[in-house]
Amino acid sequence: MQESEPYIITKSRTVRKILWGRIAAVVFAVCILVMGGVLWLSRTPRAITAKARTYRLVAVGDYKDLGEASMRAQAAVRSGGAGYLYGESSYTVAVACYASAADADAVCERLRAEDASARVVSVSCAALTLDRPAENADTVKKMLVRPAALFDELYAVSLQTDTKEISAAAAKYAALKMHVACVEYAEICRRLQTDTGEYLSALFLSLADTLQTPADASENVAAALKYALCDMAVKICAHTEAFIDKNKKL
Repeated sequence: MQESEPYIITKSRTVRKILWGRIAAVVFAVCILVMGGVLWLSRTPRAITAKARTYRLVAVGDYKDLGEASMRAQAAVRSGGAGYLYGESSYTVAVACYASAADADAVCERLRAEDASARVVSVSCAALTLDRPAENADTVKKMLVRPAALFDELYAVSLQTDTKEISAAAAKYAALKMHVACVEYAEICRRLQTDTGEYLSALFLSLADTLQTPADASENVAAALKYALCDMAVKICAHTEAFIDKNKKL
């Protein structure tokens, strides 16, 4: 009996050591998970932000009379420019639009040799910061940056059309695809059933209308693309600023 006691005692201690070892391992794992969760939550953005945007219209004249402004716009279209009328009570005739200040300034300098009135007109909207929604945060984040991405995509198409890298038919098809995408984005945002969703849905539908212009153009597709770029820039900034102002009043 005494000979077996050392074995029994040793076995009991071994079992206890294994049991306490397992408990310690579980506690350690739980602590790691808790700490990891805290760190993940601390690093997860509590807000969603869309950067401030500034677009540059290259303008070639300011007019009080709509008729005179329209005549100047038609002349701009014949030369391959946008012929876009910016303004309500007075009108600025824009021939192109750029997201890059350097590009806008370079084009403006070249135009000044022909038209002393050429200048750059900036159209801007402030950064948009939203509280991170409890639902659909990834969708909201994705959709907030899509308008600016659409402008860049259309600009690339416009440039390729000017340099003859793609045909007018290919450019029209690209604009049509972007039009369809905007309609789809609008529906996605509408289903969010939030103020942000309503703002984005209205913006995308407005951009869809703009993209219909180059998609339907029967001639001078290059000018139609430039017109759409100007219109997109103005609409993006107008819708975003209106939404920001609305949120400030709430």
